[in-house]
Amino acid sequence: MKFDADEISNMSLITLNRSEKKEIVKRLNALKSYLDAINSVETPSSPIILAPEGINERADEPIAFDSDKILASFHTIKNRYIKAPRTL
Repeated sequence: MKFDADEISNMSLITLNRSEKKEIVKRLNALKSYLDAINSVETPSSPIILAPEGINERADEPIAFDSDKILASFHTIKNRYIKAPRTL
């Protein structure tokens, strides 16, 4: 694929000098080489599994705690919610 800087400048309704045209063509060719490299990547035929198979349970036991003791350590509580200053 060949890029024509004049055609691109006409479509975008801008005027370009020679150095700008050279820079645009250079960048578009670099972009094309990156896209060609991405298109050449072969994907695997088997599906990719992101989650492990089988039963995944926690091995530890949850510890019971008294939430009233924790809430008592805070200064300002309203209806079992901790009140904090508003932030912007």
